Amino acid sequence: MFVQHLLKTIRYRPKTKQGFGLLEIVISSAIISASLIALVTATQLSYRAVEEVLQRTQAEFLAEEGFEAVRVLRGAGWSLVITPLINGTVYYPTFATSTSAWSLSLSNPGLINNLFTRTVVFAAVCRKNADDDIVACNAPDPHYTDTGTREVLSRVTWGVNEEVEFQGYITDLFDN
Repeated sequence: MFVQHLLKTIRYRPKTKQGFGLLEIVISSAIISASLIALVTATQLSYRAVEEVLQRTQAEFLAEEGFEAVRVLRGAGWSLVITPLINGTVYYPTFATSTSAWSLSLSNPGLINNLFTRTVVFAAVCRKNADDDIVACNAPDPHYTDTGTREVLSRVTWGVNEEVEFQGYITDLFDN
């Protein structure tokens, strides 16, 4: 009788799923952790990519500004400002806020925005005798050095191996 009463009270119930087992908890924790790590890594990589693009864009603007500074100096007087500059020499464009004027310095004024270094280098321009096309100064064709034109290379460097270059020509446009 006691046994029958006990069997009625403790009815046999087949095992059913009534929640997570330890294995399911470990697996779901691993999946959630891996997802969070992947999300954090993707966020960090995208932040670095945005920062690199921002720095490159700033460098491109600074290089263009360096070239524009040379144009401003050309306007101030070709024979006074541009002609005395030595080809192949590294110059640093600097802007004096007190006089609101650009100048080219032989000494490095320091980093721009604590990151960038901007330089400008001039080169001679040679032209073919036959048609006045620009050619390399070591070209075999008969050519002459055009004293009224200079090649300008504006370069901005930052970091370890990062650089942007802006190259073009300036001429004695105003014949001054």
